[in-house]
Amino acid sequence: MNIHNLNSVAKFTFKTNIKKTSYWIWFTLPISTSIFLFTMLLLNKNAINSYNSKLSLLTIMISLILFIAMFFSPIVSNELIDDRSSKINEYLFSISNSRNIIFGKILGIINLIFFTLLTYFCLLLIVIFNENEIKITFSKIYTYIGTITLIQLFILMILGVIWIILFASFISIFVKNKKKILYSLLPIYLFIGISAFITLHFYAKSLIIISMFLPILSQLFSSKLLLLDNYNIYLLIAEIIIQFLEIYIFARFFNKEHKKYLFK
Repeated sequence: MNIHNLNSVAKFTFKTNIKKTSYWIWFTLPISTSIFLFTMLLLNKNAINSYNSKLSLLTIMISLILFIAMFFSPIVSNELIDDRSSKINEYLFSISNSRNIIFGKILGIINLIFFTLLTYFCLLLIVIFNENEIKITFSKIYTYIGTITLIQLFILMILGVIWIILFASFISIFVKNKKKILYSLLPIYLFIGISAFITLHFYAKSLIIISMFLPILSQLFSSKLLLLDNYNIYLLIAEIIIQFLEIYIFARFFNKEHKKYLFK
């Protein structure tokens, strides 16, 4: 795999999608929701405690995973559906091979996701440091959670994002009609919904052994244990290693399958 060509395709994919009006329409949705959440937060700031703060963060993480799946999965599918007749793909074929194009596009979408999340984070910091009431409230919440926990949650979030993109990429292999993209992606949304239901309604530690091997559920359920029960760091490391191994195996399988169905 040529790293230079891979990065070229990734940059091209990133720039193409960030210029689209549809991207910016979706981009504004969490902002309007955040305004509502900030309002509710300030109205109930006297009721903030350790449990409520951690449960709220878990709910936000679940919502963010679902939002990423609904926002970026169709973008991944649109990018990977075979369309040799387009001038864009003719250009990409002129600078690289099909393997670099596939993984370059996936990398470009991942870059787009992290750009979006980083922008949201920067906007959040601006609001916090410019509004004293919100700053005080968030400082109080931060004391209940801590830096180490936030870093661990971020790692779990990355794993969840990678799985969403891989699932969407794999499903797109078998979709030839762009009109059927949303229908084909329903299993991803359903799986995230089921994982969220299990996470929010079950708290048996014995489930962690099973969830360690299941994408998405692993990240959500571990986040709950991490926030509410100071999840064992050794189990967390073991889970991360298992998940990365599964991602590697799935990526190899995806690479083998895409050669059969894409860019024939």
